[in-house]
Amino acid sequence: MFLNDVHKKEEIKNLALQDLRHFGIKFRLKKNKQQTVQEFKSRKTFKTPLSALTTQTVTLPSGQQLVVPKLVHELCSFILTKVDTEGLFRKGGSKCRQNEIRLLLDAGCYLGNDHHEIDVASVLKTFFRELPEPLFPYTYHELFLRCIILPSNSLNAVLLSCLLLPSEHLNTLAYFMQFLYRVTECSTLNKMDAYNLAVVMGPTLLPIEEKLAPHATHRLIKICELFKLLVENASAIGVVPESIIERIALTSSLTSLTDEDSLSIKKKKKRRSGSLTRMFNGLKKIVSSKPSEEIPAVTPDLPLTPCATRSAKKRKLDNGGFSIRKKREILSKLPQNAALSTPYTPVSVNPSPKRKTPESCPKIVPNNVEVHKEK
Repeated sequence: MFLNDVHKKEEIKNLALQDLRHFGIKFRLKKNKQQTVQEFKSRKTFKTPLSALTTQTVTLPSGQQLVVPKLVHELCSFILTKVDTEGLFRKGGSKCRQNEIRLLLDAGCYLGNDHHEIDVASVLKTFFRELPEPLFPYTYHELFLRCIILPSNSLNAVLLSCLLLPSEHLNTLAYFMQFLYRVTECSTLNKMDAYNLAVVMGPTLLPIEEKLAPHATHRLIKICELFKLLVENASAIGVVPESIIERIALTSSLTSLTDEDSLSIKKKKKRRSGSLTRMFNGLKKIVSSKPSEEIPAVTPDLPLTPCATRSAKKRKLDNGGFSIRKKREILSKLPQNAALSTPYTPVSVNPSPKRKTPESCPKIVPNNVEVHKEK
C-alpha cells in the first residue's frame, strides 16, 4: 500500500520515526516552508519547485497511480522509446540542441522524433540539478547518509526515511527510480546498470553543499551506494511496511473500542440520572397530592374530640352566604327594600304552607328608623 492511499499519513510518519530510533537514528521532522506558485509565476519550467509545477497523474507498471510533474513524465516517456541507446545520462550531447529543447518546453511545446535521446536525458539531468530544493531536500541529507552507513537494516532504514519526504518529492522519487530501473533492464545494450546510474545521477539528486565539498569523497561513495540501493528496490519506495499497517489497524481498533465504551458509559449515566429525576418528581407529586389534615388543638383539661375535615367547596359556600338571587328576594320583602342595620341575618323564605309566611311575621324595624303612625 502506497503512502498516498492512506489517510493517516501523520501517524505512519510517527511510527516510521519510532522504527528509525530502534535502528539508532534520531531525526526531527520539520515542516518545509513551501513557496507559493505566485512567487514563480514569471518562471516557466526550469528552476521551479516541484510543488509549483504542472502535474499529471501517471500509472506505474505495478498499477500504482502517482501525481508527478508533467515535464518529468514527458522526458522519461521519450527516453523509454529509445532506451537501448548506449550512454544514456552519461554522455553530454550538444549544448545548443539542449538549449533549444529547453525553450520548447518552456513554451509548452512537445518533443519531436527529431530530438536525440542523449540530449533529452541531459535536459532531464539539468532539470533536477536546477531545482531550488533538490529531490532530496537538504534537511534530509544527513538522515539518508546515516541510514546507508548502518551495518544492518540499511535498506529498511532508507525506505522508512523515504516515507518522511514531502509528498511531491516522494511521488517524483518513486516514479523516477522505477524509470531508472527500466533503464537498467536494457543495461546489456545501453551499458547503464544500477551502479553506473547511481554514479551519474546520485550527486544530481542529492547534491553536496559547497561547505562540504573539500571533504566530499567519502560522502560521494555513500551517495552512490544509496542510489544503487534505491534503483534496485524502486518498487518498494513509498510503500508502507506491513508492520506499520498492523500497528495502525490495532490502534484504530483500540480507539474505536474506547470510543464505544465511553459512549456506553455516558448513556448509562444519562439513564441513571433520568431515573433519579423521575423518582424525585414522583415523590413530589405524591406529597403535593396528599390532603392537608387539620390537627385538633389539645388542651390539658378537656379530652380530645374528633374534628371532621371539610372540603374546600363547602368552605367556600359557608363563607359566601346567600346567593345573589336569594338576597334580592329577601330585600324585596323588607320595608323600603333596604337592608337591615341589625347584626342579625334574616331567615330565608320557605314556600312550604306549613310554616308562617313573611307577611304574618312581625316586621323588624331598625332602632334608628322612626315609625310613623297612621292618622
